[in-house]
Amino acid sequence: MPSQPSIEALLGQTRSKPTTSGIVHDPLRDERVVPVSRRPDGSLRKEIKIRPGFTPAEDQSKFRSARQLDMDERERSNIVPGISRPAPVGSAPVSEHKTSRRRPKKKEAVPAAEPDIPDDWDAEEDSPAPVASEANAAPSAPLNVASQDIDPSSLSPEERERRARQIAKKLRQARQLADKAKETTLLPEQKAKVDSIDELTRLLDALSASDT
Repeated sequence: MPSQPSIEALLGQTRSKPTTSGIVHDPLRDERVVPVSRRPDGSLRKEIKIRPGFTPAEDQSKFRSARQLDMDERERSNIVPGISRPAPVGSAPVSEHKTSRRRPKKKEAVPAAEPDIPDDWDAEEDSPAPVASEANAAPSAPLNVASQDIDPSSLSPEERERRARQIAKKLRQARQLADKAKETTLLPEQKAKVDSIDELTRLLDALSASDT
């Protein structure tokens, strides 16, 4: 006598393929159910009806746009086993980006504070001296207050003008140091420059008088 088909076999002929969570659709009753199953000890698990509209987490699929699905399909078709995909041109490794983030930023260089009074006492004037002709050219050494008096008549007009500018510049610096001495203590060489104000004034007056 032929054996009778089991209940599970009869029901499986009319129901759809089970989902990941084991739910099937019964077309006879138009319901979703977890079908009857047999335990290891031989007993049967009862059929479980699924509430309409309910979808277990196992059966929920993540939303992916048509573009993402197309990209996934291309990746699956272009993958060759054992070959790694090359990095895009111009992109740095991830480890290099992490190292650059951990690298401390260099401190910006702080510009040095400029001195209040420029110390160019014995320097020549900023602008170049006019070129004199060979007939009236005279030696043009830097002016020293401690040197002998200047004879304006022995100098050319260009030389007198150049030396007058030098003395006026030194006189201006000496007066700035004199104002600074009211607030702070000067160095010995700065005090010597302040003491030469009268001598510088006399020399400048002598050069100016020769031009008139």
